[in-house]
Amino acid sequence: MKSGCPHAAGTPTSVLSVGVRDSKDRHGPVLTFTTSAWTAFVTFTAVSRPVQ
Repeated sequence: MKSGCPHAAGTPTSVLSVGVRDSKDRHGPVLTFTTSAWTAFVTFTAVSRPVQ
């Protein structure tokens, strides 16, 4: 199995979305999120704690 890290960046066609892809698979699929959805995700991960 390949290991890698995700890349996140604004998409070239719009500043209103964020594209996320696997850094090891440059030609693979890209998930696209609205900036508000991405902000909510980042905020959630910053304040949440792992389930124990």
